[in-house]
Formats: sequence, C-alpha cells, structure tokens
Amino acid sequence: MAKPAVRHSLQDIHGKWKPSKARSEDTVNACLRAVRLYEEFTNNLPIEELTRELGGAFRTWLEHPDRKTTSKTARDRLIWVKSLLQFAAQDLGLIKQSPWTGIDIEFRTTNKRRPWHPAELLKLFSQPLHTAYQLPANNKAGKDAAYWIPLLGLYTGARLGELAQLRVIDVHIDTAVPMLVITNEGDGQHVKTKAGLRDVPIHSELIRLGFLD
Repeated sequence: MAKPAVRHSLQDIHGKWKPSKARSEDTVNACLRAVRLYEEFTNNLPIEELTRELGGAFRTWLEHPDRKTTSKTARDRLIWVKSLLQFAAQDLGLIKQSPWTGIDIEFRTTNKRRPWHPAELLKLFSQPLHTAYQLPANNKAGKDAAYWIPLLGLYTGARLGELAQLRVIDVHIDTAVPMLVITNEGDGQHVKTKAGLRDVPIHSELIRLGFLD
C-alpha cells in the first residue's frame, strides 16, 4: 500500500528557514506575519497544492483597498511568501520550483514626505520643553528623550528609531569629532539596512546645548 504523499505548510517552511542562517528577530517576525496572511487567504493550503492563479489572487487580496496597507507593505509581504517558496524549492527540494516566481506588486510612493518649514520648526522648538527644559510629567512621554530626540533628528538626519535605541556607550567622545555610533550590536537594536550602520558626527550646537553631559 502506497504511503500518502507528504504535504508541507508554509509554517513548516518558515520553521526550516528560520535556523538556516543567522537572522534578526525582526526579520523572523516580519516573515511570520506574511505567513499568517498567507494562511488566512489560502486556508493554510500545503505548498505542494499551490497554483499560479492562486498567487495572482493572493496578490490582488494584499492590494485590496479594504486592507488599508501601502503598496510597499503589500509587496514586502508577498516577497516574504515568495522567498519561503523559493527556499522550499531550491534549498529543501520539496517542490520542483516556486509557482509564484515573477508575481510581483509594483511599489508606488503614496505619501511623499516634505521638509519642515522654518516656521514649523520655530513653533516646535519654541515650546517650554526646549526653551526651559520643562520635561513632560507623564512617565511614558520619554523624559529627557522628549527633549533630545527632536534635536538629534534635526542635527543628524538619522531615523527616529535609530535615535531612540541609542545607548550611552554609542556616544563616542574619544575621537577628534564626537560621534554617534548607529549600530545593531546592542540588545534590541536594529537598523533598516546594512548601510544604516554608521558613525554620525555630533553637531556643535548639540554639544553647546549639553548633549555630551
């Protein structure tokens, strides 16, 4: 009597992909979110039963206005699922080839960010927080970070997430020019891309305001 054919869920593939090389927790979780969307749409269909038509339908579902996601988010989630299918084919040999190769979502910029106007910056930094160092009373409001992060953003151009994760040891003052070290080496630290690992000079105005203290 022939053995029943083995079927693999995308969750199975994720479990084999996760330890295949060093990956950050954020990367693993981002991929897992895409797997859950796949399970929601396909009713957790085994990868051996996928068709190209279903891939096109999944793409349409991800882009549907009711989901209220940007084209970039939808594209990222589709790419994660396609990456797992590619891994199942090329690395694990569980399927001959990924049935969804070539199915993509065009990335469209939906909300262009504009620079702050001088009047807006003046209004922001004219508040008592910055003129008199009146820190927020609410413990969840960031305390000293509420004062420094807007200034660091203004004078470094770094992403807010990069600034909010800085530690004291990431401020280097033993160099000719004091530096902020944007790194992913600390517990819970991450950067968006490898290019995000960098040293950023600390502006003289930040030093004048007492940041190094």
